[in-house]
Amino acid sequence: RFADVAQNAEALRAIAEAVGQPVFGVALDMSKWYHQLFYNARELWKMGAYMPARAADGGADDVMYAFTEHVMAMGMTPSSEIAQRFANNIIQALLHRMNEVDAPYLEQEPAPVQAWLEQRRALPHDDNGTMARLVTAAMYTDDPICHVVGVERAVRLVTVWHEITSRSGLMVAKAAKWQIGAGGITWLGIKVSAQL
Repeated sequence: RFADVAQNAEALRAIAEAVGQPVFGVALDMSKWYHQLFYNARELWKMGAYMPARAADGGADDVMYAFTEHVMAMGMTPSSEIAQRFANNIIQALLHRMNEVDAPYLEQEPAPVQAWLEQRRALPHDDNGTMARLVTAAMYTDDPICHVVGVERAVRLVTVWHEITSRSGLMVAKAAKWQIGAGGITWLGIKVSAQL
């Protein structure tokens, strides 16, 4: 939900501002998202269709063609739901990995950040792990968005994202479709800024 993205960015902005650090927004994009998800071989018999060939007069011919889809089609009823679940799993992997990679750096943060992190450690964990982190992420279908405190952490985030997507064989969109900035980025057609 957009409200969650905005609220999480605001939480980071508050602590970042207290220690004079920027909050970077990072909007990424996936390529051919639905078509990266393959059907289980046991389900292929459900994914077929028969279509008549085109007759010379433009109508339907008596010849029939059989088609089987091996990857998820955008028009199938559960496609968005399945793709969203997969997106949630990617974000979960991203945040768990960032928690690991960023742990030694969190110990070096100044006292105000340490106090904030201590308060956040008392919050219940969610599927993405601890609330005591200086990065947030969400993904709506094929459009991930992240917010992160500090330049070095932003570099670590993009590095971890590349690590996860390249090792898993996922196709990301061309870099021209990605955005990073401290002033605001566009995600799902909405201008998002932690600085507001």
